[in-house]
Amino acid sequence: VAAYGRPEPESPHWKLVSPVGCRAGHWRSWSFVLPPLDQRTTIMKKYLAASVAVFVWLLLWDNFLSGMIIGSTISTLPGINASYSTLWEAVGDLCIALVLTGLYARTRSIFGENAAGGATYGCYAGLVANFPTWLNMVVYFSWPYRSAWILTITFVALSVVSGAIMGSVYKAMGGAKAA
Repeated sequence: VAAYGRPEPESPHWKLVSPVGCRAGHWRSWSFVLPPLDQRTTIMKKYLAASVAVFVWLLLWDNFLSGMIIGSTISTLPGINASYSTLWEAVGDLCIALVLTGLYARTRSIFGENAAGGATYGCYAGLVANFPTWLNMVVYFSWPYRSAWILTITFVALSVVSGAIMGSVYKAMGGAKAA
């Protein structure tokens, strides 16, 4: 499997076809053949188990830990809605878990299927998502600079823990079955 989760053209999951008007070896001449059903089920089980584990972690964070850790910082920010819907909070957490785990599932061969690899992925994903977000809140909405750094560091740490959870789940569920 290539670095980004896509099989190499030489692997048994690719076959060469000759569409009309396409030279041999051109990328459009490759057709993807799905892996066997048992391998696809294993891949989906890992993805769903890791997503559920991250979802539970995010719910734990939102409902219990965030108020204790960054509650005083959040209370100083202008425009924060204190009476939010817990249903939409859960929907947001589910979307975050599915997307974060989906990206890890596609790039896990780069980072590794273990807690350390997942944590490294979480660090990268957290920096990419949170650094520009909170910096823009300072620039466009006049949030305090100190609060933006607190939120950036906190949410990168949250992403690192989420990544470690994903990596641990993937490692616990074992490698993919041979085709």
